[in-house]
Amino acid sequence: MVFPTNTSHSDYNVLGGLSRSNDKPFRLQDELDFTRTEWASSGNDVSSIEVPLRISFNPELMELRVNALDESKLPNYRPFALTPDIPSVKELLDQKFVQPVNYQLGCSYAPVEQLLQADLLGRKRSSNRFEVGPLIELPLDGSAVKVDPRRTKK
Repeated sequence: MVFPTNTSHSDYNVLGGLSRSNDKPFRLQDELDFTRTEWASSGNDVSSIEVPLRISFNPELMELRVNALDESKLPNYRPFALTPDIPSVKELLDQKFVQPVNYQLGCSYAPVEQLLQADLLGRKRSSNRFEVGPLIELPLDGSAVKVDPRRTKK
């Protein structure tokens, strides 16, 4: 996972795959690499969970298969509001890619159910729980899931 700026934030994810405790799969601005523990200490993915997964994709059939190696299930989180951590103008200007703009921003909350209404394949998401990932109801038993987003019927 790479963050292009130090104003990005990550949480409520499933971190899949197999890694060792001293691996550093997280990177901030192409400068710093973090272990999972260091990453969480920086405030990222504090509520996220790790699930050892084996993932395969068949490009000819457009099928995805996911196996949880320890029979884990994907979590469902209570709905929560996302509050954008808007950096100060000084922080933005210090990053040398934003031009000065005179604006006033108020604190705003965006409920998850307003931001994420459907999954990657257009299936409606629940409004009373937050299921992580781009695909809802993803089986973790190795069953094939068609992930072809192209419409085959008119």
